[in-house]
Amino acid sequence: MTPNINMGQVLADQFYQMQIAIQDMASLKQQLSELQQEVSMLRESGGDQGWMTIKKAANIMGLNSPALAQRFRRGVYPEGVVWAMENNRYIVNLRALREHMARGQH
Repeated sequence: MTPNINMGQVLADQFYQMQIAIQDMASLKQQLSELQQEVSMLRESGGDQGWMTIKKAANIMGLNSPALAQRFRRGVYPEGVVWAMENNRYIVNLRALREHMARGQH
């Protein structure tokens, strides 16, 4: 006795699974695009090396640059290590900022 197979239902199930796979691929493509943008930003900024503008550092860290500047003014992060003033602008050492944030100093 062979089971009664509904080919229409089998095809519908396979089609549904393909749609899910396509959605997953689209999501992965979006994530890849976002990662590529982050890599580009890191390359442009020199990665974690050296100093960069507060805007770039805040952007990379997903922070608000005015809020970050306020933390500098309040002394949350050490001047000369995490941040400095150059031509009346804040510059940030991203590596040092990450280290201080990882230690809970934010």
